Amino acid sequence: MPVTMEDVAREAGVSRSAVSLALNDKPGLSPDIRQKILETIDRLDYSPLRKRKVKRSALTNDGALGRVRLLVISTGTGMIRPDYRSLPFFDSLVSQLSEQVGNDGGEFQLEMLSLSGDDVADRTAIARACQSKRSVPTVVLGIDLSADQVGELNNELDNVVFADTHFPGLSACFVTMDNFQGAYAAAEHMIAAGHSTIGYVASNIWISNFQERRRGFFSALRAHGLEIPAERIIRLSPTRLMPERDAQIIRLTAADTRPSAIFCENDVMAVRLIKDLQTLGINVPRDIAVMGFDDIPEGRLITPELTTVHVPISQIADQSLRQLKAQAAGQWKAQTVLVSTEVVSRASL
Repeated sequence: MPVTMEDVAREAGVSRSAVSLALNDKPGLSPDIRQKILETIDRLDYSPLRKRKVKRSALTNDGALGRVRLLVISTGTGMIRPDYRSLPFFDSLVSQLSEQVGNDGGEFQLEMLSLSGDDVADRTAIARACQSKRSVPTVVLGIDLSADQVGELNNELDNVVFADTHFPGLSACFVTMDNFQGAYAAAEHMIAAGHSTIGYVASNIWISNFQERRRGFFSALRAHGLEIPAERIIRLSPTRLMPERDAQIIRLTAADTRPSAIFCENDVMAVRLIKDLQTLGINVPRDIAVMGFDDIPEGRLITPELTTVHVPISQIADQSLRQLKAQAAGQWKAQTVLVSTEVVSRASL
């Protein structure tokens, strides 16, 4: 039998009218009673007969976030896989969010949702994942998500921020690094170092962040009257660190097409490229300079240390939680926060 309002009232030890006040976010209840009712609703997985979005208070009495959920979503074809914590950037973001929520006395929950790519099935999966927790403030790690998937999640959740992605056409809250600015600065740095014959390593899977990096890098080149011909552009996996003597890399480094410097859309590809070049007997940076993006720890462990673009992950986590708190506190218009990056010059360029 479906759970009724009477069941919730009996379990919480309150009247039916008190449950109604909590569901409709109406005054007349103490914060403790309201919180008890909402926790009972979540525990019993009660859904009102009237299908509407119920806005519940997500803040404690002192204005902090009592609970924060990080929803990590895998599409099966992108960067987020079941072992995503092995990727340095994502591991750092998870750790920063967990630490900041804990410092405020809140409860941090980590969940993973797998999507199949089938539109109908994905909508059902998203609705099911959000149904009983739609009022829980949620940070969605959505680097692999499409605009449609972001829109669906935004409709299902009361308080939600999308981290590490951005779709300018959507009215939703986004917090991510300024990928365009970072890649533009990377190109400027390479040019200032005297490089004009440049190669480019792109991701072999579509990722919105990388699209912006590509746009920023090539915009900077055009501003200097430079371009990269097709034979100096290759595509690699953005998650695989180990070298494989890839035929594309061998072709790119051939004497007649060899660039003096190569930009990679993330550090994982840059670290792998350096390893591949070294197995081919190519010295970095004397023969070919290499630059990445993200400033992962592995970039400081490799020889030579990797020149890269630093992403302030702690600030991304902080801004995500600030937006969630503002949403939960009252009226809040959708806002996009692009956190600036900076070039870190090391020995590889």
